[in-house]
Order: sequence, then structure tokens, then C-alpha cells
Amino acid sequence: MRRIKRPSLELTNSKDLQQTVYHFLLKHIGEVDLIDYDFKSLFSLLEEDVLDGLVKEIFLPFHQVEEEEGSLPVIQKERIHSRFGTIKIRKTKHLPSFESVANENYTLSELDSDASAFCRLAPNGSSIIGAYLLEAISLKNQNFSLENTHLYRKIANTLRELGLAEKNIPFLLFASCLVLVPSLDDFMGGMTRDLSHVFIQKMTDHNISDIIRMGATNSNYVNFGILEENGRRSESIALSTRFREFILDDSAECFGLNLVKQDNDVCQPLSSFFLPEGEKNKILNLLKSTKPVKILLHGTPGTGKTEFARSVIREAGLGIHKVDSEDPDYQSERKAALVLGDKVAADPSQCLIFDEADDLLNEDRQSFIKSIFGGNQGVAERKIWMNDFLDGSKGRVIFITNESDNIHESVLRRFDYNIEFMPSEFKQRRYYWNRVLEIEGKSSEFCESEIDELAEKFPVGVGGISTGVQAAKKILSVTPASDFKPILHDVVSKHVQLIGEKIKKPTLSKSPYDRSILNVDASLEGLEHLVAEYKESLYSAESFGGGSLCLLFYGKPGTGKTEYTRYLAKKYEMELIQKRSSDLQNPFLGMTEKNIAQAFQEAERKKAIFFLDEADSFFRSRELASRSWEGSQTNEFLTWMESFQGIFIASTNFLTDFDQAALRRFAWKGEFKPLDRDAKIRILNAYFPLVFPKFTHLELENIKDIPGLTPGDYKAVLNQFRFRDPNLLTTIEIEIALRKEASFKSENAKKIVGF
Repeated sequence: MRRIKRPSLELTNSKDLQQTVYHFLLKHIGEVDLIDYDFKSLFSLLEEDVLDGLVKEIFLPFHQVEEEEGSLPVIQKERIHSRFGTIKIRKTKHLPSFESVANENYTLSELDSDASAFCRLAPNGSSIIGAYLLEAISLKNQNFSLENTHLYRKIANTLRELGLAEKNIPFLLFASCLVLVPSLDDFMGGMTRDLSHVFIQKMTDHNISDIIRMGATNSNYVNFGILEENGRRSESIALSTRFREFILDDSAECFGLNLVKQDNDVCQPLSSFFLPEGEKNKILNLLKSTKPVKILLHGTPGTGKTEFARSVIREAGLGIHKVDSEDPDYQSERKAALVLGDKVAADPSQCLIFDEADDLLNEDRQSFIKSIFGGNQGVAERKIWMNDFLDGSKGRVIFITNESDNIHESVLRRFDYNIEFMPSEFKQRRYYWNRVLEIEGKSSEFCESEIDELAEKFPVGVGGISTGVQAAKKILSVTPASDFKPILHDVVSKHVQLIGEKIKKPTLSKSPYDRSILNVDASLEGLEHLVAEYKESLYSAESFGGGSLCLLFYGKPGTGKTEYTRYLAKKYEMELIQKRSSDLQNPFLGMTEKNIAQAFQEAERKKAIFFLDEADSFFRSRELASRSWEGSQTNEFLTWMESFQGIFIASTNFLTDFDQAALRRFAWKGEFKPLDRDAKIRILNAYFPLVFPKFTHLELENIKDIPGLTPGDYKAVLNQFRFRDPNLLTTIEIEIALRKEASFKSENAKKIVGF
């Protein structure tokens, strides 16, 4: 018996796949002249008995006609002529020998050579080979049904679960076969990437217009990552890389389902999150309802949105499923996963988290620019798809995104509830530090003041705190002799820098602070009583809408305006949001006004003190404005000062040319002046307690006589000598340093005239 010598067939392990390939070969072979094709790639697709039949029934009889026709029995001649008709062999000088006939074993290359020789010698040779193969393959597929194959069921299941038309299964089946069987792709002419519309129509009986629609930008086949977008290649269509990977994965049953993963990890208690109990309860009640729910958690990265979502789902007694968000290349497939995950979440006992939803929900910048110039098709397509999904959603789904500014209003209004996660304020950070250190078994190593320092210094949310503590523990596990605290400080400091934040200075400086030394032309006790009463009303629901409390601190530099503001925030346990003109001003039209509005909104949300340093930059009299935008920025501040629900403190060194309308809006105004004579000595004792006993009465009187001394001058001198041994520091050095600092002030400096 002849046997073909070749590597293992690609289709040996799958009878279904072999017969599926035969299905498409039957469609193709009957429509083409095989003389134009590569016989070797064709023969690699066929089973051995089909190839052996080709040799026995075609090449062997033809070989006998060539060499032995005169000696053949009449019956055999009749059988040969009934298959080939009257054979007219092309006259050649040397008749080639058929290797597959002459040798017991032969290769695909030898069979390819024999087929080519047969076509050269017999004018109708390619038709004869084609007719034989059609007959042999039809016999093989006599009882075959595409619908019963694993590949068909796999594709059909995907389309059914994604709500796509099952009439398109034949196309995806054919394209998948080209991926699974490279030899079929070779035989068809290398079409794995680009399938022409005409060719697909012939192979799958599809209408060309349907094929074009499948590859269009707004097609769900493209949206779900099954097909690549047509783009400029209007005459072709291609499977996406991710769908080809799905086809090659025998274990995958539905495209996109591998991205929907069950989450069984331990969750933090819901009480760990510093959020209003009313907001927590509303989300809990929504998740416990029997109807579909869409919730949006949005806001600053690292503020605990994902962990909160996990905890609130677990608190509601539901199972957690998440759509994988680790690989950005899965973006289109994540849409498919969202649709599939929504079906999972339709189970009353389950809920889905769709994290990193920024790209899905927000309209990108390119689409935004197109919408400006009238080409808003991209914007409409994204919005329409998302709206359709939200309207048809049957499950409980929590979407998480960092950005929400570019989410279309029509999408936003379809969410049942939303929470914005803002950067953590001091109270929240202190709470989170205590909780995380307790959970990680490190709380006993920190006293209350050290926790306060961590919360004040590092502007990170619960995610950053948790990551920092865990990383420090890992480092300590390798070097157990090390001190945990400096490792933690270093790790969190680098995390703060990595996310683009700044390590904050303490609310009060490390230098001694005594507000009684301040020289202010109004009562600070009365001011503090006013602040305390306003804070109480601010936190009571009955007084909500009571307006703002606006305070103006003015005076020379260093007189204590900023430090006193920090003192107020510390005393009344309110977060301090400090802005300078450089933090708010923006060269683009309207952006400064937007930054001003956002600063007031942030302070109002957090019930924080909004402190504007260098306020004269914005409150210069509008009568002196030389540009329209200067007046516009002042107007923005005045408008917000009227409607703001919170404490606003403005500080300025210059009251000259201050806008009169703005002055009227400040309920309390106080001038911070240089220190009086007694205060100069009291602060000297507080800043230099070890050196103070060395001062003589005359030296103290000399310091009292220094004009214009401010708390800032003492702080500058303290910083100058901070590394000196106090026992070696002399009173003369301190006096000289104070006089020098005071001399820098413009009112004390000697006027110099010259060029």
C-alpha cells in the first residue's frame, strides 16, 4: 500500500475542523481552475485516503494509458475512457515519470509535481483533478452538519450572548478556519488579514452590503473587538487580533467572557470608608433592590473607589464580578465583556464592577474636536452605544472612572446614583492611616501625633496609604533590623512624587506659635468666636444656605497672616485649601475663571477653609483694569463670595487700589502689624529659650527698639541658626541677624539714587 510521507496533518486531531475545511473547499474547488493554485497547499488539507485515491484513480490509470495502452484489456480501457474521455496526450520529447505511481512512498512535493505534470500532459487535467476531489470530499462530508461542530457552536454562542445576528456565523466561521488552518489560508491566497468582499460573498453566500456594514466604525462587530475597523480599506475586512486569539483557544467558549472574573478576595469593612452614612445606605439599598441598577463612582485616582465598590457589594450580600482592566489592548473586547458581565449581574445574587471606564464613558479629545467642526459622528456613536447599553442593562453594575468631565450629559443622567471621590482631607487621611496601620498590625508603633503628621504631610488616599504600608512591610521582611517608620516615610514620599502631588508642609510650623503676640487692629478673640459659631451653623442642616463668612487679612509681609490662618484651621479641625494667584491663573480664555470656581466648589464640598494668598492679584480695582479679563476674574470671585457656603480668607500685603466692591463683601477685616515692644521679647524667649537668659537688659531694650520687626523675621533668624549649637550661639549674633532682617523691608531700607 502506498503511503504519503509528510509531517502530521494540522487537522488530524479534529474531525469537526477537517470536515469544516472540506465544506469550504467544496464551495471553492467547483468555482475555480486548479491550474492557477498551489497543489501542495491543497493536498496538505486532504486526508491520506483521498490522496491515495487520487493516485490510484487518476495518476495510475493515466500512466498506464501513456505507456501500456496497447496491451491493456478492453474492459480496463473502457473504464479509463469513461473517466477521462478520449485522451489526447500533448506530444513531448520525454514523458515524465509519475513519482507517486513509481514509488511505494511519496511526499507532498512529489505529488505536487505529478499533479502539475498531469495538467501539462492532459488538456483537461485540472478539471479532472477537481472533479475527482469534489466527488471524494462530498463523499467524506455526506452526513456532515456545520451546526454540530465545536467551532460553529463557539461562534454562535458568542453572537447570541452579545446580541449579534447569527446569520453572520458563516463568515466568522470561514475567517476562523483561515486562522486555525494556515494551509487553507495558503491555498486561498493568503487572506488571513484581509478578506475581499467579493470573495466572502462567494464563500459564505453573504450580501456585500451586509459585509460592508459588519466592518463599519459603528458596527458592534467592531465595537466588541471581533473585527477590525474597515477604515480606508473599504474593499476588505479582517478579524481582530484578540478574536483570532479567542479562536485559537480551545478552552474559550465565548469571546470576552475570559475578562469577566469572579472576585473572592477579602474586602475591607464598609465602616472603613470615610463617607457620609447616607450615601453608603443609598447605594446599599439600590444594590439590594430587585431591579437593574447603574452606579457611577468617579473622582481622583487613589481615593478608594474600587475598594469601596467591593466593600459595598459584599456588605449587600452579593457576589463580586469584575471586568479585567489590566491590559489596554483589551479595550474593545472589554465592551463585549461588559455586555456579558451585565448578564452575569442580572442574577439577583451578583454584581459587576467595571473599573477604568474612562475610555468607554468619556468622549475623547479627537471626537470633541470633530464635534466642534461639525464632524460629530464619532461622538454620537460612542454616546449612542453607551446609552443603548445602559437602557437595556438588566444587572447591577458599578462603573468606576477617574475622569467625568467629558461624559455626555445624556449618558450621565442614566445612572441611578453617583458619588464623587475627592482627594482626602486631613480627617479622612488620619482615619485611613489609623485603619490601615491597624489592619496591617503596625498601629502600636505610632503615637497620635505621628499619625497626625503622616495625615498632614502626605496627600494620598486610602489606596496610596495601603500600598505604602504594605510595601514598607515587604522591605522590612528582608531587612528586619531596619526601622519601619523611615522606610514608610520614604516609600510614601516617592508615591506622592510619582502621582504628581506635593508633600505638604505642616499646618503649623515646627517653630513655637503663640497667637497672642500678634499685633492686629481688631479682636482675634471675637474673630475666633465668629468662626466657631459659623462652623456650627455650617454643619447643621437647619442653617444650610446661610451664606459665606469672608475674612480679609492685610498687612506687611511676615506679620503672621498665613500662620494665623493655619492656626484657625488647626484649632477648628477644618481642612485648609490654600491657593496663590499662580495656582489659579491660566493663559487660556476662561480657564482662570474655571479654576476659581473649582476652588470654591472643592472647599464647599469638603467644608474646608479656602485661603487665597496674594489676593491683591485678583481684587485690584476694576477701574484700573487695562484688560477685560482682569475685571472678569474679579467678578468671578465676587459672584462666588456671595453664593459660597463656607469660610473664605483672603490675604494681601497691599490694600492700596483694592476693589471697593470686594472690600464690602468681607465681614471681618484686620490689619496685621509689626510686633509691639513687649511681643518682640516674648517671641524671642519662645524661639531661643536656651539663649534668652544670656541677654542683658540693655540688649533686650535694643531689640525692642528695632523698627518693623515681625514674626517672620524671627522665623528667618531661627532658620539661619537652626544647625548651630545653642550653647555656642551669642546674643550679639541674634541681635545683628534681627536688625538685618528688619532692614530688608522697603520702609526701613535707605533709598539709593543712581544708575
